Amino acid sequence: MRLKTKIRKKWLSVLCTVVFLLNILFIANVTILPKVGAATSNDGVVKIDTSTLIGTNHAHCWYRDRLDTALRGIRSWGMNSVRVVLSNGYRWTKIPASEVANIISLSRSLGFKAIILEVHDTTGYGEDGAACSLAQAVEYWKEIKSVLDGNEDFVIINIGNEPYGNNNYQNWVNDTKNAIKALRDAGFKHTIMVDAPNWGQDWSNTMRDNAQSIMEADPLRNLVFSIHMYGVYNTASKVEEYIKSFVDKGLPLVIGEFGHQHTDGDPDEEAIVRYAKQYKIGLFSWSWCGNSSYVGYLDMVNNWDPNNPTPWGQWYKTNAIGTSSTPTPTSTVTPTPTPTPTPTPTVTATPTPTPTPVSTPATSGQIKVLYANKETNSTTNTIRPWLKVVNSGSSSIDLSRVTIRYWYTVDGERAQSAISDWAQIGASNVTFKFVKLSSSVSGADYYLEIGFKSGAGQLQPGKDTGEIQMRFNKDDWSNYNQGNDWSWIQSMTSYGENEKVTAYIDGVLVWGQEPSGATPAPAPTATPTPTPTVTPTPTVTPTPTVTATPTPTPTPTPTPVSTPATGGQIKVLYANKETNSTTNTIRPWLKVVNSGSSSIDLSRVTIRYWYTVDGERAQSAISDWAQIGASNVTFKFVKLSSSVSGADYYLEIGFKSGAGQLQPGKDTGEIQIRFNKSDWSNYNQGNDWSWIQSMTSYGENEKVTAYIDGVLVWGQEPSGTTPSPTSTPTVTVTPTPTPTPTPTPTPTVTPTPTVTPTPTVTATPTPTPTPIPTVTPLPTISPSPSVVEITINTNAGRTQISPYIYGANQDIEGVVHSARRLGGNRLTGYNWENNFSNAGNDWYHSSDDYLCWSMGISGEDAKVPAAVVSKFHEYSLKNNAYSAVTLQMAGYVSKDNYGTVSENETAPSNRWAEVKFKKDAPLSLNPDLNDNFVYMDEFINYLINKYGMASSPTGIKGYILDNEPDLWASTHPRIHPNKVTCKELIEKSVELAKVIKTLDPSAEVFGYASYGFMGYYSLQDAPDWNQVKGEHRWFISWYLEQMKKASDSFGKRLLDVLDLHWYPEARGGNIRVCFDGENDTSKEVVIARMQAPRTLWDPTYKTSVKGQITAGENSWINQWFSDYLPIIPNVKADIEKYYPGTKLAISEFDYGGRNHISGGIALADVLGIFGKYGVNFAARWGDSGSYAAAAYNIYLNYDGKGSKYGNTNVSANTSDVENMPVYASINGQDDSELHIILINRNYDQKLQVKINITSTPKYTKAEIYGFDSNSPEYKKMGNIDNIESNVFTLEVPKFNGVSHSITLDFNVSIKIIQNEVIKFIRNLVFMRALV
Repeated sequence: MRLKTKIRKKWLSVLCTVVFLLNILFIANVTILPKVGAATSNDGVVKIDTSTLIGTNHAHCWYRDRLDTALRGIRSWGMNSVRVVLSNGYRWTKIPASEVANIISLSRSLGFKAIILEVHDTTGYGEDGAACSLAQAVEYWKEIKSVLDGNEDFVIINIGNEPYGNNNYQNWVNDTKNAIKALRDAGFKHTIMVDAPNWGQDWSNTMRDNAQSIMEADPLRNLVFSIHMYGVYNTASKVEEYIKSFVDKGLPLVIGEFGHQHTDGDPDEEAIVRYAKQYKIGLFSWSWCGNSSYVGYLDMVNNWDPNNPTPWGQWYKTNAIGTSSTPTPTSTVTPTPTPTPTPTPTVTATPTPTPTPVSTPATSGQIKVLYANKETNSTTNTIRPWLKVVNSGSSSIDLSRVTIRYWYTVDGERAQSAISDWAQIGASNVTFKFVKLSSSVSGADYYLEIGFKSGAGQLQPGKDTGEIQMRFNKDDWSNYNQGNDWSWIQSMTSYGENEKVTAYIDGVLVWGQEPSGATPAPAPTATPTPTPTVTPTPTVTPTPTVTATPTPTPTPTPTPVSTPATGGQIKVLYANKETNSTTNTIRPWLKVVNSGSSSIDLSRVTIRYWYTVDGERAQSAISDWAQIGASNVTFKFVKLSSSVSGADYYLEIGFKSGAGQLQPGKDTGEIQIRFNKSDWSNYNQGNDWSWIQSMTSYGENEKVTAYIDGVLVWGQEPSGTTPSPTSTPTVTVTPTPTPTPTPTPTPTVTPTPTVTPTPTVTATPTPTPTPIPTVTPLPTISPSPSVVEITINTNAGRTQISPYIYGANQDIEGVVHSARRLGGNRLTGYNWENNFSNAGNDWYHSSDDYLCWSMGISGEDAKVPAAVVSKFHEYSLKNNAYSAVTLQMAGYVSKDNYGTVSENETAPSNRWAEVKFKKDAPLSLNPDLNDNFVYMDEFINYLINKYGMASSPTGIKGYILDNEPDLWASTHPRIHPNKVTCKELIEKSVELAKVIKTLDPSAEVFGYASYGFMGYYSLQDAPDWNQVKGEHRWFISWYLEQMKKASDSFGKRLLDVLDLHWYPEARGGNIRVCFDGENDTSKEVVIARMQAPRTLWDPTYKTSVKGQITAGENSWINQWFSDYLPIIPNVKADIEKYYPGTKLAISEFDYGGRNHISGGIALADVLGIFGKYGVNFAARWGDSGSYAAAAYNIYLNYDGKGSKYGNTNVSANTSDVENMPVYASINGQDDSELHIILINRNYDQKLQVKINITSTPKYTKAEIYGFDSNSPEYKKMGNIDNIESNVFTLEVPKFNGVSHSITLDFNVSIKIIQNEVIKFIRNLVFMRALV
């Protein structure tokens, strides 16, 4: 703003002279005179003091017409600064220099102390394909430099917003330094603001650890660092620790964004404000107004009105800008109204014809396909084509326009399903469609069409999508013959160009050659035009939580049609989240996709889910979460006037105005829905029109219908009545997209910490050629006889129970384990020299310091060699536990903590250090971090030097030869991309075992840590298994034989413990009892879980007909490999035959249900089995659980005072194995104290038990301890005072899963002591008897 003043002419020349001289001084000294709000350093460079700045963010690039209203409103609250969102035109509409000049001018006139300008297009670079680089942002700043010059005292240049996501963020350091240098070289003297990587949250501490070097890269030392605090900063300690790390070093820091809640977690906003004030750092909330509806809670005001603050805005105004305290805002609960349905007239839709493939190659389009074959067997039940899409053109391409076709022969018509196990662009953004050709051609009668949702984003020129891992199969798991498939290249196991996998843009062939024999498809004629970006209209209402309202009164309704409508403006994606056909809750999760060319107001859209009510009751529905806001989703139950096939009701899902506009090519994001009857009685989904049991991942379900203004535009209603109309015109609406100024961060690579490392991903094996069975009814549990006879003989069957069977990989809260294992996928890539590790497929192949973080090791402590192992082992020593530690054998370990390792960085590369078993040089206690090698003998020597030999009281007792080598190629393809061979595994095992035994002969060697049954059977189809196996029936026996031969040659035992992992494959209602069924407590799963331990020991619990389950558990192992059951006796027989004296370990196992009585029962049964059948070491894998803890403590601390189950097994038998197993023990050879554990796993009835004890002592009394379904707390339950002649009876109540008022009683655990006591545990009845 100029001030006009009259000046006499004679003084004008004097003034001009003064100005001229001042200009000369300015040029000579390159000095800018300070203005308000700036501090001038000794070198004359203006450095803006950010310590007193307080403000918010304004999303200018989406709301350019709101500038004046927004800035005046922000200033009216007393804020002295604002961070303004700009765009360089890469992703959104470019903000021109003239507009930036206006922003600066208006801000100055309003009296702001300083403002921050930022380029938002860099958001999530490296992970979000639509983002631009910092270098591209610099070009924009150069372009508008003329309006920034002269404002060095007022404008802070924030180079780019959140310039890296969670991928490749290690490049942030150099990219940031280069951007700073480029700006300084261009003549910028401004204070420069640097945003952190990891979506601005710096969970990897990349900015924190490199801030000093970044500052030193600026010749003017005029930088300020910016951290964005959302879900990562959910505790006060995390907030303060991060802020202090900068303050203590004298480095300027600003909190450039934060909120009171977010999609990635709950930030501690009170601590953020408190510590920002305490440590005097700038503070900026996100954001004034205009957030998308699903993050609308971050708006500070409603409708851009400063006098109408939201709860978040009022809290910030009071606590951050003001001085008083106001509680953190909470959402408003709004009931869902029940609208009246609109009748729909009738129209018939025309089905889309089946496409026919062409034979002319197209290889010069904008994209191409890279392919890697991950199933090299020609006969297989699962096809695994992994793909990457490359943009070989000169402009970006929206991936939602791209489709890929994989051509093959189905070899037996069956329903098929496909899944993406992992994709760099997000597996949920990948879609699949099976298309049958109208007539077979050479190499194909089907193709699988792979598509992409809008969330996959833009693919930039010269970039690729990253890896897309996929697989598909038939519903009966019958085999394909890949040998004649058009798209299959057997030898191409690493990525290469496969022109027989074709690619299309907007349905036009642009890459590859379709199989010959049909009419060609159209060829491209022009380069597609990128989708334009438009200026949106904001949605400002905060998102409340919905409360569902039941609608008991039936409403007369339209009658459904039977003609499909699939060509309308929208379609529905569906995922079934309740796979049990009988259930009290139906869970259809949905997404609505705008497949048209114009936006659509979601308030005009309704969805119908068709089903049978199976017993008339009032019903209620709720959305637990929706990306568009759960409160914007409405529900209405509509009863049909007459029943039709598959339905007598439909649930109508609608949307409030707050759901906003759905743009072309976009979807609503996930809408999580569930509904139930008022009495929670069951539905039978098996006959429901809309239910697809197998569609557990999102796919097109045409039986869930969609309507615009009541007109059917998608799907097929059930037949049997008069049809509804389908749409004919295209609905045209003015585009008003809802922006997301701050993208939802990808889940942080630092997951919820546990005391121990990331779990091993234990894959469900896909046996070839023996498939997973079709759904088989669970074998019926037989009624128990009226009295179960238990016979115990303390003089017979005496065997030692190993104390190490009560171990764990993750310590269970409330349990003091006698053995502990440091293992899992993380340990394969663990580098003992620097404590970095790699997650493999568990988490984006990330190399990081997760193990230190999860164990609470930080700062200088994290730099101590083997700090992770030391922390683990010292905890074991504290609890007098056996330590089994994993050594690295796969070939390479993490060299850095820079995050995701890309495929082109697969070992060997500079991301890895090579593992050598022997150094062949003097061993050092200070390993060389720069020699590119990690030595196992130096590792072991370091641990021996620190803790002594295994034979000493403090030594590490056991070493494990890596983790699950049978899965290296799938869990760690960046370390070991090819399947391990039998020969390689033996050679490595022998060499590393020799190193161990040479350095510490008393240490036990564990091998080979197989993941599961197919690892036992064929080393997961090892390439050379058929060549080496000879007469061996499975790999276990061959492995034992080879290790014995090597041991005999070496002169020392090289394998002390055969180490296996066991995760039961048993299923109830087609749900596995562990992993996916971990928390499932349906009757089918509960029964299957409790019976599953029998597969370990019971020779009667298996089928008698291969391929058909006549008895035993419902699993593919029982169906096809029953000859190998039960597992423990079969393994021990081969140990005795091929390597006598070898112990058995099951160092990973889990049966699910950790917080349910059935999980406690199964786990207690398994621990009893391990003791009875001679397992030497066992360690459960999994999180803590209340009933898991109870099961362990029945053996380790049944009275809460440290009393334990005995250490010598004695003979204990039951007349009813199916319903009541039994275990008994004494201490040493002294049978004056007897422990008995009884388990009632009959689901339906109580059991009468008669216990007859043969022993020298006569027992007279007993105490009873236990836990029940009301509480997992183990406690004293009663006494027995009248034992006569060592015979007594008990009643063990039935398990009843229907009413919570009935105790769920399963087990009895008894300890008998002479003349004193018996212990009885309800659910797990434990008795202690005395003579």
